[in-house]
Amino acid sequence: ATGKVTPLTYAPYDHGSPAWSPDGKWIVYIRGNGMTRDLMLASSDGTGTHKVLADSKAVRSQPQFSPDGQTIAYVETAGNRAADIWLMPVQGGTPRQLTNSMGRINPADLSMPEEVFYPGPDNLKIPALLYKPKDFDPSRKYPVVVQLHGHPGQWNHSMQMTWQYFIQKGFVFIAVNPRGSVGFGDGFHDLHVGDYGGTEYEDCMAVLEYLKTLPY
Repeated sequence: ATGKVTPLTYAPYDHGSPAWSPDGKWIVYIRGNGMTRDLMLASSDGTGTHKVLADSKAVRSQPQFSPDGQTIAYVETAGNRAADIWLMPVQGGTPRQLTNSMGRINPADLSMPEEVFYPGPDNLKIPALLYKPKDFDPSRKYPVVVQLHGHPGQWNHSMQMTWQYFIQKGFVFIAVNPRGSVGFGDGFHDLHVGDYGGTEYEDCMAVLEYLKTLPY
């Protein structure tokens, strides 16, 4: 070891969960990208372009190389799928699902969220996840559940079984990420500093005005 520090990531995202390849040439890591978590690969010497291995609307974590360095194992969950172990070739390609935590439940029978943004009281764009029942009819009116989170926190593209219960019972469901939420940059997070419980509350209440604009 020379003691030299080599920065690997500069992009305006959250980065974490690094793991070395067996030969020390590569590092796999997780990139926070709004409400998703991407699987990334980088050269350990800091050169070259970082490779996106998986960036669909899902949350990935705990990446590890296989002993031969040819495969990366990681945990993935999505809005309609519980957390399972997946395998990705180190050169990229089609991942393979190794475990099946859903059992006999078909993920296709559950609702996937839509990313939406609505204006806060100062017109700041507030991110949220909007779910609709599978038999959704835009000409109907639906009851709605508004889901909040504590601080620090974030609603993202991960499976929430209780939410799916209400959605399949005929509710529209929206999970809001007011200012102060993590995953959207320090600037968004720090906007509530000095006004804890004030601006977040207003952001959460503003979603009601947004919902009134929807035809259903």
